[in-house]
Amino acid sequence: MSQTFARHSGDVPAIMVQMLQIGEETGEVGNILERLAKFYNREVNAAVDTLVSLIEPVLQHHTWLWMHRSACCVSAISNTAVCI
Repeated sequence: MSQTFARHSGDVPAIMVQMLQIGEETGEVGNILERLAKFYNREVNAAVDTLVSLIEPVLQHHTWLWMHRSACCVSAISNTAVCI
C-alpha cells in the first residue's frame, strides 16, 4: 500500500507514506490508518474553522447592509419621494 501512495508523492504527504511503511512492517496498518484519519480530520476541521472565521464578518456586514437598505421612489404625480 505504501508503495502505491509513494508513486503519487505529489499528492500524498511523505509522512503518510512513511507511517504506512511502518504500519506494513509492524502489522499495524489499521491502527496507522486510524491515526492518520484522526490527524487529517483535525487538520481539515481547523482549516474550515479558520476560513469561516474569516468569511463570517464579511457576510454579516453585507447582510446588515442588505437589511437596512432603503428604497425610494419618486411619485410622478405629486413629485414626492416615498421611502420604504
